[in-house]
Amino acid sequence: LDTLLRLSHPFMPFITEELWQHLAERADSESIMYSTMPQAGVYDAAIIADAIAQIDPGEYAAVAAEIARRRYAADIAAGERSPRECRQRAIRAAMTRGFEPAVVLNFENRV
Repeated sequence: LDTLLRLSHPFMPFITEELWQHLAERADSESIMYSTMPQAGVYDAAIIADAIAQIDPGEYAAVAAEIARRRYAADIAAGERSPRECRQRAIRAAMTRGFEPAVVLNFENRV
């Protein structure tokens, strides 16, 4: 639980701080904000390789095409960063067409 709270702290600081304070006896000056982040452990490369092998390149191409189509419709230049709502609409449209959420969300920071 301690590790999960430390990893979650940047995304929900107030909740994790409160829970962390009640997890163990702490001094008033102690804060999860100043605690060390957990270090990555050993992982199974075969699991990651298997997950990557299951990705269909056609899905990436279709999602990229949908995003490009939406960018063109919104008159956004190729080098210009898309407004967030435009990216969200393109992602929702791709997901409603049956694309895997992980594949679609991988594109969010690329457009």
